[in-house]
Amino acid sequence: MPVTALRQAIRVDWTESLAANGPFAEKVDTYGLTSPQNGTVAVASYDAVRAGRVVIAAAGDTTIDLWAAWTSRTGNTKTNATRLIGYAFFTTGVASTASLKVEPGASNPAPIGLDGTSPSFTIRAGGNFGFVDGTHFTLSNTAKNIKLSNPGTTSVTVDFAFLLGGGTNS
Repeated sequence: MPVTALRQAIRVDWTESLAANGPFAEKVDTYGLTSPQNGTVAVASYDAVRAGRVVIAAAGDTTIDLWAAWTSRTGNTKTNATRLIGYAFFTTGVASTASLKVEPGASNPAPIGLDGTSPSFTIRAGGNFGFVDGTHFTLSNTAKNIKLSNPGTTSVTVDFAFLLGGGTNS
């Protein structure tokens, strides 16, 4: 008998707190990214999730520097992350005319878990992709950039989450 139903999903959830200073209450943020389907992917506990959204124009690209300082939704600042345990990408757009290509950056490329001389993967708009390493990839000031590009003819919206560790939290 053939498969009559299939559910595939990627979900990243986290809770983050910002310590109280003076009369201010602790700020807690629980957030998640989920593919349109339902389900979860278990991930190891690390101390930071860098999440965001970018819109990449047709034939455009952007580079994400995982080593650079960034501020979370709760106001925590993370710098110089030294470990990348995993990532997830969720895309929206027109699948026939837009897609997301993920690859190490041209300069200071970050490891993304793919082998070969030109490691990359492409997700058609409306699709999603998640990856968790069994240990982690090492990040540094010379291994930090991930390039996101859209080889399509219309824009693609990308929600992303990187599970990070090490570095400095403030």
